[in-house]
Amino acid sequence: LRNILVEKVGENSRKIGGELKQFGYDLFASSPTTFAPVTDIPIPPEYVLGPGDELKLQYYGSRNDSLTLIVDREGVVELPEIGTISVAGLSFQETKALLSQNIHEKLIGVNVSVSMGRLRSIRVFVLGDVRHPGSYLVSGVSTMSNALFVAGGVSKKGSLRHIYLKRKGQVKGQLDLYDFLLHGDSSKDQRLMPGDVIFVPPVGKLVAVAGEVVRPAIYELRNEHNVKQILALAGGVTATADIAHAQIERLDGKQGATRFDLDLRHRAGQSMRVRNGDLLMLYRIPDVHHNMVTLQGQVKRPGDYGFHKGMTLGSLIRSKEDLLKDAYLDYVLIQRTMPDRSLKVLRIPLRPLLQKGGKKADVALQDEDKIVVLAKSAIEPMAQVYVGGEVVSPGRFPLTSGMRLLDLLMAAGGPTERAYLKQVEITRYQVIDGEKRHSKHFVIDLKRAMAGDDEANILLQPYDVLNIRRISNWRNVEVVEVRGEVRFPGRYPIEEGERLSSLIERAGGYTHDAYLGAAVFSRASLREEQQKKLDEIARQLEGEIARLETQSATLTDPKAVAQRQASIESAKKILQQTQEAKATGRLVIQLRDLQAMKGTSFDIGLKDGDSLYIPKRPDAVLVMGQVYNNTALVYQEHLDVDDYINRAGGPTRLADEDHIYIVHASGIVEPVKGGWSRTKVLPGDAIVVPESLEQFNALQSALDWSKVLYQVGVALASMKTIGIL
Repeated sequence: LRNILVEKVGENSRKIGGELKQFGYDLFASSPTTFAPVTDIPIPPEYVLGPGDELKLQYYGSRNDSLTLIVDREGVVELPEIGTISVAGLSFQETKALLSQNIHEKLIGVNVSVSMGRLRSIRVFVLGDVRHPGSYLVSGVSTMSNALFVAGGVSKKGSLRHIYLKRKGQVKGQLDLYDFLLHGDSSKDQRLMPGDVIFVPPVGKLVAVAGEVVRPAIYELRNEHNVKQILALAGGVTATADIAHAQIERLDGKQGATRFDLDLRHRAGQSMRVRNGDLLMLYRIPDVHHNMVTLQGQVKRPGDYGFHKGMTLGSLIRSKEDLLKDAYLDYVLIQRTMPDRSLKVLRIPLRPLLQKGGKKADVALQDEDKIVVLAKSAIEPMAQVYVGGEVVSPGRFPLTSGMRLLDLLMAAGGPTERAYLKQVEITRYQVIDGEKRHSKHFVIDLKRAMAGDDEANILLQPYDVLNIRRISNWRNVEVVEVRGEVRFPGRYPIEEGERLSSLIERAGGYTHDAYLGAAVFSRASLREEQQKKLDEIARQLEGEIARLETQSATLTDPKAVAQRQASIESAKKILQQTQEAKATGRLVIQLRDLQAMKGTSFDIGLKDGDSLYIPKRPDAVLVMGQVYNNTALVYQEHLDVDDYINRAGGPTRLADEDHIYIVHASGIVEPVKGGWSRTKVLPGDAIVVPESLEQFNALQSALDWSKVLYQVGVALASMKTIGIL
C-alpha cells in the first residue's frame, strides 16, 4: 500500500509540488554505527543502581579523602572502616541517603558527597521493523529512542506511532515519535532496564498530504480520523492555499481511484473522514492579476506596472533612456486580451513615439496588456522560430529574449477552434560536432502551460518548430444537396456516418410524382475520377490523330490517301465529342420505399458535395449515335428497341448493329443481344447505336477504339437520358 501511495502521490506532485516522503523517518538518517556509554550527563535521582555502576565519594570535615566504589555482582559496595552495604535495587537518591547516614554514624566529624562515576552497560533487544534488529549493549541511562538509534532507526515498513517497551513479557510503555517530532514531547521516552525489549510493529494506516501545506508528506494515522486532524499533522495550510477547492483522491480496490472535492472553509469539508491510502491535495490560489500591464524585453525596468484609465505606451517608454542599447526601435509588440478573452498581437511603431512631438504616435493601453520590446540583435539577423498547424497566423516569428511557448503561440494569433490543446509538439534541431544536424521531437502539456506552469511553458530555442495539431474527429461543415421530387428540396448539412435514407427523410420524403427508377446520385470524387478518364482519352486521341496526319503525308496511292483521310475525320469527330463530354460523377443506385431501403447496400453513407436528383416520370426515349436522326421520341409502352431505332431513321452505313446498347434512366448500361425487340425499353432510357470499328481499324492505332466509343457514348447518354442537360 505504501508503494502504491508513493507512486500515486508522485504523479500528482508534478502538478502541485515536489515528491512526497514518509514523515519522520529522516530522524534516523544519521544513526550512529556504535553507541558509547553516556557519562557526561546528570544522573536522575530515580536511576536504579546495579552491578558495574561506579560511585565516587568525597570526604570533608575532620577527614579529607576520596573513594571510588564499584557495585559488585551481589549488588553491594565495600566501604572502608564501615563494611559492606547493599545498594542493589535502590535508586541513586536512596543510595546517597544510605551512604551518608552510615558514614555520619560511624565516622565522627566526617561529611560525604556522593556522585555517580562510570555507568554500567545493560543489554536490551530491539526487534520488529527496524533497520538492524538484534541485541545491543547500551548505557544504563539509555531510553527507548537511544536504543532505536543504536539499531539504525525504524525502517519505512515500521510504525513511528506504536513503539512498544516490553519487560518480562509485559508492555510497560508505548512511544509515539510524532509527539516528539511535532510537539517536542519526550515524556513517554522511558528509561531502559536490563533485558528490556523495544518492539516496532508494521506501519499503520497512511494518508498523504500534498501541495500548499507547511509539511507535505505521507503521514501514519493513530487517532486522526478527519481532514482537520490530518492538516494539523501537516502543520496547517499555507497562505497561498486554495482551501475552497481542495481534493481527496481515494483508492478503491474495485474501481481504481476516485476524487472528492472539498471546501475547507466549512465544517463539512474539515470533518470529512479519511481512509487508508487517501491523498489530500491543496492547490495554489490561481495566479490571476488585474489592473496590471507588463513590460518586457529590452527595457531598463521590466516588470508589472499598475494600470489606470488613460494609461498610454508613452507613459511606460518616455525616451530612449528607458531602453537598453540593443532595443529594436522599428516596432514594439503588444499582446492584448480582447473582451471575449481572445488574444490579439499588435505591432506598434516605436521610433515615432521616441521623437519630438511623439504624442501623436502614442497609443492607449488596456488592462492586462503585455508590451514586448524586441532585441535588435535578434532581428538583424534574427533567430527565428516557427509555428504551424491550427493557429490563426502560422509562419515564422523572431525569437526574442526569454520568449516562451505561449509567447510564440499568441504571436501567431492563438490557436484555432480546431486545435488540440492537451498537447503540442515541438521539433528542435541541433548541430552535432559541426557535421550533421540532429532533430528531436517532444510534446508539451499545453493546458499546464496555459495554467501558468513555467516548467510546461518552456523557453524556446532558435529554429524551434511548434506544431499545433488538429482534434482528431474535427470535421468542417459538410453539405449535400437534394433536388427534384421531394417535399423540401435544398442543401442539408450532414453528420459523419449519415446515410441516404436519413437525407430523404429530412427532406420530407418523396412526392407522388417521384420516379425512383431514374434517380441520379452524383459524388464529387467520382466526378473527378471520371473526368480524368475522359481527359486522358482526349489526350490519347489528339496524339493519335497528329501521328496519323504525319504518316498520311507520306502516302502516294490516292485510294489509300482517301481512306486514311476519312478515318482521320471520323477520329476528329470522336475527339470533339470526347472534349465536350463532361463527367457527372453518377453512382448507380436503386431507390425504393424508405423503410425497405434501410439496411440495404443502396442506403449508402453520404459525403460532402453529394447530390441527389429525383425526376418526375420522363416522357421520352433518346436514340443517339449512328442513326440518321439523333432525337428524342415519345415513350410508348408497346414499342421496342427496333421500333425506336427505325423511327430515328434507322442505322447509318457506319453503324455497328451488333453492339447496340441501352443506357437506362437508372444509370445501368444493358447491351442489346439476340435481337433488338427482346430488350425492354423504359421511360427515360437512351438507345446508343455505336459507330462501326472497321473504319478505325484502318488507322492501325494502338488505341482500343471500342473502349473509346463506349466511354463517349455512355458519358453523353448519362447526361441527356432524363433531361439533366
